[in-house]
Amino acid sequence: SYLIVLEPGASPSEHYAAQEIQTHFAACTGVELPIVEGKPDDDVPMIVVGSGPIAEGLGVNPSPEDLGDQGYVLVTVDEHVVIAGSPSAGTLYGARAFLEDDLGVRWYAPGMTRTPELDTAYARIRTEAEVVQPSFRWRLTSYNWPGGDAEFRARRGENNGTGGPDNELGIQYAHDGRCHTYFRYIHPRDYFDDHPEYFSEIGGQRVRDETQLCLTNPDVLEIVTEKMLERIRARPEYEQQNFSQEDWYSYCECSECSAMNEELGTAGGTQFWFVNELAERISQEFPDVKIGTLAYTYTEEPPKDMEMHPNVAVWLCHMFPSCQSHPIATCEKNAEFRRRAERWAEICDHLYIWYYIVNFAHYYNPY
Repeated sequence: SYLIVLEPGASPSEHYAAQEIQTHFAACTGVELPIVEGKPDDDVPMIVVGSGPIAEGLGVNPSPEDLGDQGYVLVTVDEHVVIAGSPSAGTLYGARAFLEDDLGVRWYAPGMTRTPELDTAYARIRTEAEVVQPSFRWRLTSYNWPGGDAEFRARRGENNGTGGPDNELGIQYAHDGRCHTYFRYIHPRDYFDDHPEYFSEIGGQRVRDETQLCLTNPDVLEIVTEKMLERIRARPEYEQQNFSQEDWYSYCECSECSAMNEELGTAGGTQFWFVNELAERISQEFPDVKIGTLAYTYTEEPPKDMEMHPNVAVWLCHMFPSCQSHPIATCEKNAEFRRRAERWAEICDHLYIWYYIVNFAHYYNPY
């Protein structure tokens, strides 16, 4: 007897949310609930999808400021289920929470969806209209195995991409690079012959192969700034640019770099100073663009006596000798990672976690 009721003017992702409920409910029960837009004339039990006058009439009226891009309220009011979220993504996430928590739906792999057979479907009694926000604003896994289609990844909560608030699968967030990007701006192939001083000095010699950049060289900052501005002007849809070391050690040991690293108490000191300077320069033209950088291998340790620029995003990697089998909060093998994570959270506004708990031989097998 239930209807799936869309608020008037529902967004594309809210229409998709209604279809997700209809499809999976039918797979579990054999019953296809009708989808209607706008409040029904008859007094019928409803699954309300979206924020608006229908949800408000039932006393559910979360503010856009509370919901943000991805928040939702999932609550029961008398015989009605209300999923009132942000039109950009939150309502869709609330619909998935309803399917997972109440019907037992699971999306294990592309083409492998669990829809348990139910003689009767029960909605949990939820009397408190509390806003639910995802713990992480941006989420991406390595689900690029064959068959890892966009719909499957979205059902697992991923939101990487360039889709805006009208995207059917929910709003997405895009980054221009995520790691190992020094050479995107200054590559030894193009610069070393004429400017070896742009690259790492190791043992008194400038190194061409498996090198990093000499980040205290003022020319390096000028070149990277200008090239990054060019990239942002060309692709303004990216909310974050990346500047981080290549995937090896060989950091610069020149006197200027060594002195800065020693002062800041980390071999990544020059990188963090550099991205702070870079973020300040970029913010003059693009105040909302963030600069992402890695805390990885020799740059994991946070700098002493330094606050990161408000536009810097630090991506902290959960590296060896950390433990993947026990909780970060309690396992002694994770003590150093825990200390670093807590410290990074104190000195930067945007903290990302790069976590390696995956079976790289087959992404869908449990690890």
